Amino acid sequence: MSVARNATIGLIVGLTVLGLWYRHDQRKASQKTVATIAGSATNAAASIARAATASAKVTKSHPNLAQSHPAGPAVPAATDYGKAFRASTDYRSFVLNALAAAQSGDRDAQYYVHAALAYCDETYQFYFHPRGKLLSVDEAIAVRSDLPGPSMTEAIKRAYARCNGINEAKNPSWGTSGEWLAKATDAGQPLAQMETAQKMFLRPLMRAGVVSDSEDPAIAHGTYTDARSLVRAAIESKDPQVIFDMGDLQGFLNHGEPNERLTKEAITWRYVACLRGLDCGVDAEWHLQFCLWDSNCLPQETGVDYLRRIAPMMNVIDLDQRARGLNAKIDAGAWDELGLGG
Repeated sequence: MSVARNATIGLIVGLTVLGLWYRHDQRKASQKTVATIAGSATNAAASIARAATASAKVTKSHPNLAQSHPAGPAVPAATDYGKAFRASTDYRSFVLNALAAAQSGDRDAQYYVHAALAYCDETYQFYFHPRGKLLSVDEAIAVRSDLPGPSMTEAIKRAYARCNGINEAKNPSWGTSGEWLAKATDAGQPLAQMETAQKMFLRPLMRAGVVSDSEDPAIAHGTYTDARSLVRAAIESKDPQVIFDMGDLQGFLNHGEPNERLTKEAITWRYVACLRGLDCGVDAEWHLQFCLWDSNCLPQETGVDYLRRIAPMMNVIDLDQRARGLNAKIDAGAWDELGLGG
């Protein structure tokens, strides 16, 4: 998930950025067919690129970005915070258990504390506090049941179970999700670098009111060049989640490319992430989120099954061959050949 990679951008910029919805769990998302959704990617990314190019002429990067350490192997720790986060059903307990390590500078603890707080902030606002009115679980389910589109009942229940403890007793000493994301990014945590880059790419949409998000100085002043540098540093870690998230960025990194190619690249990156060890099972968080918006998901269908099913719909008839080629480049560290954009 993002782990907290659970806060929706929805389907704003198409299939090539669909994983951002998984990372940013529940903002408004329009319900369209996959083909229609994919068609918006190039135009949205191109307009964002124009805005970012213009702003880059008059802004400077946040100093911390230039000093951000390249992503590399994390210092061995007694706790695998990513694994603990993914297994957690109570994010308050997770935050309390990880907080000391985060405060001591453990970059993984910092990132996953951010992830837990961000998920709870955003699902609270989307499900339980829309338009300033606090709703119970049953009321939240009833409100969403009145709207068109797939059922969100299970997602609402998951969010309540995970976040009720945090939302009822938030402590200022925990810090904010944005503060922990900034610390983890400056420490070279690959998933944090990727998420910060995504927020930089999306900044013009934030300012246009399409997406709302708090901006730390690095995000507010970062340029497209800064974002691409963070992506490059993150991908060098070969982290499967980072590889999956590369699917989100194809429309931004290669905004001049044809829509069909962007979609093929997005599917390939995600599939390769599964092959390299990302959780792509039936209950994988990203798969659960995607299936909120895809009524064609099948019982007991895994994330790998899902990607294989939609690939032919997107004219990707050579998915395994494409995956072998991409895997070979990653294994060889051929970073300049990976379409990070210029």
